[in-house]
Amino acid sequence: MEVNQVDLSGRTVLLARTSSFRWRWFASRLHVFLFAAIFPPRPAVADLEEFMGAAVRYATTHKGGLPRGLNTGTASVGVAVTDELNESDRDWALRRHAGRFAAISFPVSVEASIGRVVFPNRMIVGASYSSYLRSLVQEHIVSATKGDSAAR
Repeated sequence: MEVNQVDLSGRTVLLARTSSFRWRWFASRLHVFLFAAIFPPRPAVADLEEFMGAAVRYATTHKGGLPRGLNTGTASVGVAVTDELNESDRDWALRRHAGRFAAISFPVSVEASIGRVVFPNRMIVGASYSSYLRSLVQEHIVSATKGDSAAR
């Protein structure tokens, strides 16, 4: 992955980017943008939503190559890292998020104090990419926290 720091709606975030092609994805290329941001303990869900929305907008704007939908699309993995999550923060990472045409949202909550990582186990929109996105989170986020994952 190519790693940089970028400004995302006034917040400095770590951005890792990669691109993969798979025949089983109907011969399409997925451009993955993994955004990691630090939040204060028990962040407001509205702040998490703003972060995810900004991540999707950034990915669709900076993808390059063929236009989205022509066997190419984006996946925005928004990783919100905090010392303490409340139930609504965990639920934020588990529920469906509205994406855009050929643009997938994949929210991740990390409770750093106990090493808990929460992310969607099933997806409706972009379901053919879900195992790939979960494996990226397992490899790059869960392994870095060395804690229990709470994928549902």
